This record gives sequence, C-alpha cells and structure tokens, in this order.
Amino acid sequence: MMAHRTELVKQASNTLDRISVPHGIIKAGIAQDTSLLMQVASVGTLRRRLAKIPIPKILIVDEAQHQKSRTWSEIADYYYENDSIIIGLSATPKRLSGEPMSDCYDVMVQGPSIRQLMEWGFLCRYKYLAPPQVMNLDSVPTLAGDYAKGELFQAVAKSHITGDAIQHYERFLPGKRAIAFCVSVEHTKQVAKQFCDAGVPAEAVDGNTPDEEREAAMERFRRGETLVLVNVELYTEGADIPNCEGVIMLRPTQSLSLYIQMVGRALRPDPDNPFKIATILDHCGNVFHHDLPDADRVWTLESEVKSRRKGEAAKVFIRQCPCCYYAHKPAPVCPECGYQYQISERQLAEEAGELEEFIAREKKQLRQEVGRARTIDELKRIAKERNYEPSWVFIQAKLKNIRR
Repeated sequence: MMAHRTELVKQASNTLDRISVPHGIIKAGIAQDTSLLMQVASVGTLRRRLAKIPIPKILIVDEAQHQKSRTWSEIADYYYENDSIIIGLSATPKRLSGEPMSDCYDVMVQGPSIRQLMEWGFLCRYKYLAPPQVMNLDSVPTLAGDYAKGELFQAVAKSHITGDAIQHYERFLPGKRAIAFCVSVEHTKQVAKQFCDAGVPAEAVDGNTPDEEREAAMERFRRGETLVLVNVELYTEGADIPNCEGVIMLRPTQSLSLYIQMVGRALRPDPDNPFKIATILDHCGNVFHHDLPDADRVWTLESEVKSRRKGEAAKVFIRQCPCCYYAHKPAPVCPECGYQYQISERQLAEEAGELEEFIAREKKQLRQEVGRARTIDELKRIAKERNYEPSWVFIQAKLKNIRR
C-alpha cells in the first residue's frame, strides 16, 4: 500500500497494528524489512527503491486520484508491467484538472455514499453554516482546474473573512477544536496570529513544516491545548482526526474533491463524543458551487461527476430563505420557517459575514426515526421502507447495542 504523506503512512500502519497484521514500512529513515508480506510505502521512497523491493501481487493506491501524476504513474506502470493487481482507493476519485481516470483503472466500484455512511453511524452528522458572498473572485484566473493561488491570496487578503472567522468561531465553536484551511503559507500564519491575538490558541502548519513539528502540533491539537489548527494543503486528504469538531473554510475552491476533503476532516465519529455534530463554517460560499457534502453524486472514471438524475452533470440548486436564512433545495416554501416564495422575488441583500445554518429537515427526521428504534423489528421495518441492505440492520443493532 502506498501513500504520499507521512501522516497517511503512519495512519495506515497504525490501522494494521490494530488488526494485528504484520507489516513493514518503506520510508526514508526507517529500517526496511521486505520479508513481511504486507508493506506500507511512502510514494517517494517507493519510487526510488522500486528495483530493490519484491514485486507485490497487489498494489493498493491510497488517494488514487493522484495516480496520473508522474511519480505515481511510474510506480503503477512498473507494477502493472510486472502483473500486479492495482486497486485504487479514494473518497473523491476525481482529478483537480478534470482528466479522466479511465486510463488508470478498468472499473469503478462505488461504496456507500456520504449520506449512507452518516445514517449507518460511520460518519457523524453536521450542521453547515455559510456566509453570503463576501469576496469578488471574478478577477482571479483559473490554473490547473482551480483558482490561481497568488491572485486568490490577494482576493482573500482584501476581504474581511478572517475577522468574521474569529467572530463566528467564538459564536458557534467556542472552546472546541477546529481545522482551518487557508490559501497559502503566508495566509496560515496571518490567520493563526489573529486567532492567538483574540485569545484562541492556534498554530499554523504546512507541507514545509518538519515532520516532528507537525506531529507535535497535532498532538497538542488532540489534547485540546491548541484549538484551531491552521493549514494549507496538508490535512485535506485522509487524515483521521476524530476529535476535530469543526472546519473553518477560508479557501475558495473550484474543486469538488478538495471541498469534500476539507469538510470531511470534521466528519469522523469520535468515540469519546458519541453525540458529536460537526460544524462547518464556510466563509467562502463553496457550498453554493458544490452543493451540500452529502448530496447525491455518482463518481465515474470519466472527467465529470454525475448527478443521480438521468445521468446529468451534477448541478447545484441551493435556495436561501430571506426570512430565516435557511438554505435548502428549491421548494415553494421554506421548510424551516414556512416563508412563501414569490415568483417575482429578487434575492435580498445579505449582510457580509453573517452565517446561515442549514440542516435539511427531512434528513434530520430520518435520523430521529432511527434514533428512536429500540428493537430489531423496528430496524427491519425502517430498512424495508428505505430499501436498505440487510447489513444495515446488523450495523445499527450493534451500534445501538440492541440484542433482540
């Protein structure tokens, strides 16, 4: 199994330790033992040592959306030519540049959706708070599928979203641990300093931060000594941080994959906090471009992500109630306060920095019905009504400790 970041290599190794699978680690600075059948490898180290390592029967590629990049493709091509089976894993199997993955893999096997994983208890519920549009990104060019970082930083720096972020952290996440996503290294330092100046313990880390310093910062975050961990392009993929209760998005993005990855840092269930509800503070309006995190999506090996409606490309339809600021799918009335929309209505002016909370009422009611279930028969009835797999009943019964 190969992964491209120290945190992901360590995470995979720890998981194998928990399930008692002997394995070696192929990474600079660690003694190599290739006699063990399972190996966890750093991408860079594996590329340099290809000729010195026995050919595996199976290569597992973590964060497989990167496989078209040069180093990754060299490794995959080498093993493919030596008859290895290649299995790619990704929660967001889409390249930022939009290139298809069909030349890397023969078939896409889709697992449960984000919504299903939430219903089954493998991801936690969330509430999403989004600001009105406070940044003008019209002049920011696109480079390799996303906003050009230099111009994007200038646009973010001219806005007031950092001040709003601190204000809304203190309002919606006081004393809780959150990961903030920024545009650049300079931006992370500015944001961390402003949080600290406001009395909120914060640290800035990035890809250039030495491994030891990054690990120490993460440990302080896990212990609650650091409340806001500010980063750029470091914790977007795969990092397992269950005690993270919130995400602060200070980075606009055109990438659906990056958007879901940022939100996902707060969605891991916390065994020490079984009633955890993640709070997403989206100060860039990403949700209005990419839809809710658990919207229905069909991933393909082609360049576009499909919606579940007649194979169309995914489109975003989010409506904001001018009365209570609830955001929801198009409807004649607001499902939260009952406001009646007028055909001729125009979007009301929104006050900069004010966040609007939205949790779809229908999803909340479905979760509450599962929460009220106390017997196997009740779970079976719900599964039958919703057309769930039989395994859902077993998983829910185990989570709820229902024995009959």
